[in-house]
Amino acid sequence: MLARYIDWVCIVFLIIATIMAIVIDLQPLYPESTPVIKHIHKAFCDDYQSTLLCYDTPVWLHTMTYIQLVFVIPTYLLGIYGMICQRNWVKDYMLMLGFYLLTTSIVYIVETYYNDKSPKKTLLIYSTIPFVVIPGLMVLRFLAIELPYSSKTKTE
Repeated sequence: MLARYIDWVCIVFLIIATIMAIVIDLQPLYPESTPVIKHIHKAFCDDYQSTLLCYDTPVWLHTMTYIQLVFVIPTYLLGIYGMICQRNWVKDYMLMLGFYLLTTSIVYIVETYYNDKSPKKTLLIYSTIPFVVIPGLMVLRFLAIELPYSSKTKTE
C-alpha cells in the first residue's frame, strides 16, 4: 500500500516536471516570436538574477536542453503512463530517470552554490530539493522489489 502512495507522489511530480520542462527548460529552442514563454524567462531573470540560468550559462547546461527534449520528457510521459496503469516495464525507466534526476540535480545544486551570483541563490537551491528527494524515493521504491506490480494489485 505504501508503494502505491509513493507511486502517486511520483506521478504528480512527473506531471508537474513535464509541464516545467516544456515551459521552462525548452525555452532556448522556442522562436523569439513565442512571447509568453520568453516573458516567463525574462521575468525569472529579472527577479532572480541568476548568473547560471540567465547571463553566463555554462555549455553543459545548454546541452541539458536537448537531453530534456530527447530523453527526459518522453521518459516522464512513459513513467506517468506506466505507474498509473501499473506496468512492470516502468521499473527500468523510473530507475534510469531517478538516477539521472538525482545526479543532475546534485550537480546543479553544487554549481549554483559555488558559482551563481544571484541574491536569491538559497531559494534557487531549495527549489531544486524536490528533484533530489522525489527521485530518491522513486529509486528506492523501484529497487526494493523485482516486479513492482503483482497481478493481484494491478488495476485493469
